[in-house]
Parts: sequence; structure tokens; C-alpha cells
Amino acid sequence: MKSYRIALTALVIAVSGSISFAQDKKVPDYKPFIEKYRKIFSDEIKQYQIAGLSIAVVDGDSIVWCEGFGYYNQKEKKQVTGHTAFNIGSICKTFTALSILQLKDQKKIKLDDPYRKYVPEFKMKTRFGSIDSITIRNMMTHHAGIPDFIKDKMLEKPPYFTKVLDYVNDDYATAAPNNIFSYSNAGISLLGNLIENVSKQSYYDYLQKNILTPLNMTESGLLRGKLPESVDLGYSGSEKEMKELQVVDAPAGCIYSTAYDMTKYIRAMLNKGTFNHHKLISASTFDEMSSIQNKNIYLDFGSTNGLTWQLYFNDAGKCIEHAGGTINHRAELCIAPEAGIGIIIMSNSANGGRCMFRENYEMFSEIMKIKGMKPIVHEKPIPNILHKEHHFVYANAAAISVTKHIQELEQYTGRYGTFGMFYTIELREGKLWTNIWGNNWYLLPVENNEFVSSSDSSF
Repeated sequence: MKSYRIALTALVIAVSGSISFAQDKKVPDYKPFIEKYRKIFSDEIKQYQIAGLSIAVVDGDSIVWCEGFGYYNQKEKKQVTGHTAFNIGSICKTFTALSILQLKDQKKIKLDDPYRKYVPEFKMKTRFGSIDSITIRNMMTHHAGIPDFIKDKMLEKPPYFTKVLDYVNDDYATAAPNNIFSYSNAGISLLGNLIENVSKQSYYDYLQKNILTPLNMTESGLLRGKLPESVDLGYSGSEKEMKELQVVDAPAGCIYSTAYDMTKYIRAMLNKGTFNHHKLISASTFDEMSSIQNKNIYLDFGSTNGLTWQLYFNDAGKCIEHAGGTINHRAELCIAPEAGIGIIIMSNSANGGRCMFRENYEMFSEIMKIKGMKPIVHEKPIPNILHKEHHFVYANAAAISVTKHIQELEQYTGRYGTFGMFYTIELREGKLWTNIWGNNWYLLPVENNEFVSSSDSSF
């Protein structure tokens, strides 16, 4: 990783929502870049009816841009700045993961131990062997088969998040561990139970003491009690004000922050877990966190996951990324440790995500040119996206004879849930049928390492 340890002199000047920082002469000229994207964001918040948005760009240890656009209170025309707090949604998951990795560094847990070793109250039902095969690592990578849909998810005053364990215990695993990526807010929430059991502190106290305070994130906080106005309000359109609700699965989404405060988190990640000489996690643990965890999981079809972070590859090399969203707040965090670059974009509007799509690629490519760096090229991390070793075969119904006995097939019928949808599997005329996104499918058994599937629009 190319490291930039550049001392910042300190005056922060707020001008029209923009924050200027004195920079070392070694930092390249970002003015044309800032002017270009300042115009883009100004235009897009009007085009997409976005109430407010903020952005910060970090180069090494320097904050090269931190600015706000629009309003956090439209009626009273209260302007967004780089110090305006917004919900970061699921980016909170990376803070929960960091807490787990701290406990790992302290040798209080092992990531490949069964989760139930530390949370014996975990008693989820499963059709896939023992739940003791579900490890902490599985849960951090969304490969544990823990269902995501839980009741009473968003409430004004939700119960304490450990209640999620009761919901999960009443449900069934959706897949065997290490079988398929299935994003699970509930699974990450259960890591909060582990943090409390092992640390002997509340999850909230642990996060404050071990992450927010060491990073000096004084503009950030946890979604409990009285909240900043900019956190409490959201917008479905530029003027359609809505009160934000809190989530019951808090460790999956209970932090609010500002663009300025998030630069401290970015700087810690660019320095492999260290901020201002305070080591949050070891460098070796950071490397493990940002390494591909799912190389041998065939049904992920080439996606790359770290420990809770998503991994992307662009001109800035390998990037760790996580997006976040609440009812109306949106956020996108992308960090390129090899190039020393990080960007956070946040919004208080449901349409705010439309301003964030270019972050992972376009903005990073331009910054690499500004820094005079050539694109950092990696080989494809999972070269065979379709994993031909599974020899998937798609065939017509007439060519297949079902060999599974009816009673064997009946055990697979029922109501299933995964990220983004529910679906029902039914047994009809000796076949398992389901409807996914308007298409009817029948499923046939795996035999001799061959999976056969077909569709029939007449069903």
C-alpha cells in the first residue's frame, strides 16, 4: 500500500457547506476534480429531487474534499455541510465486524469456531445437519444460511436487538453453511449478541469505547435516545418529509455519522486498522478482513466478499466497499488501500443512491490520474465465474426422468425467504415447482454432480 502520512494543519473553514483543509504540498491539485463533481452533484440533487447530500474524499492522511449540498430540513432551509449527521445504514455492519475482529485479536474468540460456542442460546432450526457447523466467519460473510426476514423490523421504539435471536430461533436455516451468499441483517445482528457475551459490555458501550472514541468520531453516535434533527428526518422526495424509524437488528444498522467523521474511519482503514497511533486491529487481521473469503463457494458466481466488506477491483486496485440505507437515508463507502484513497457519500433522501453509482469506478479512476498513478491491475480473483467444475446442465423437461421418490421431494416443499424475496416450493405431478420474479420453474435433483433446471411459462 502506498502510504501518505501528511500532517494536517488545523483550521477548518466552512464556506457554503464546503470545508477546506490546509494540505501538504505533496498532495496533488484536486481543484478541477472538485469543481467537476461539485457541479455534477448540484445538478443531480435537482434532477433526482434529493433534499441533501454530503461527500468526503481522502488521499492518504489528507482530507482533500468535504462538502455538503442541499438541506437537512427543507422547510426551514437548513443547509447540509460536511458536519451534518446522516444515518449510514448497513455501513454499521463494518463497525460490528471490526468489533468481532478486535475480540479475535485479543484471542477471546476464533472466527472458525461455532457461533453457538459463544452464544449457546442460539437454537435455530435447520434441515442441513447441526447448527454447530455455522461459524462466526460464515456469519460475517453472509454464508451462514441465517434467514434475513424478521418481523417488526422498523419501529419508532424497537425492542432491544437481542430479541432478534428469538425471531431466528423460531425460523429455519435457508441453506447449509458455505453454500451460497445470502445477505442477512439478522445474521449480523446476532454478532451483537456474541460481542455482549464475550466482552461483558452492552453492544452500544463496546462500540463507543472501542471504536468511536479511539477514532475521535465526536460527530457520530448510535440510534438510541434523542437524535440529531438531520438523522431523525428523511425525504422520499426533495420536499416529502418523513420521520426515520429505527431497526430492531441494531448491529446491522444503528450508527449515524458525518462525512467529516467518516474520514477518520477511512484513514484508519487506509492505515490497516491504525488511526493516530491507536491500533484498532492488527495489520494481519486487516489483511484477513480485506481478503476474498468465498473463492470456493461455487454458487456465488464470481462475486467477491471479505469479512463483512464487499470487495471490488478497479483502477485503484482492490477496494473494500459497503453501502447503507434506511427508509430514506443512503450512504456509500469505498476504500482503496493500495492506492491510499477513500470516498464516502451520504444522503438523507431515498433517491440519494442515484448520486453514488459512479463512486466505485469513475471517481477512483480520475483520482488515480490526478495522483499520477497507473491503474493497479489484479488477475480475476475468481477466474471461472460459472465454476464449470459443477457441470451445470440446462435441459428440456421431456429429456429428464425424475428419479427421486415423491416422499423424498415432499421434504423440500414450503415457504422460503432470501434477500429481496419470498418464494414457495410446491410439489405438483411429481415435480418441485416455484415462481421467482414472475417466472415458473421446476427443480430437479442433483445427481452425479449435475444440476438440472428448466422453466415452463405454461404452468
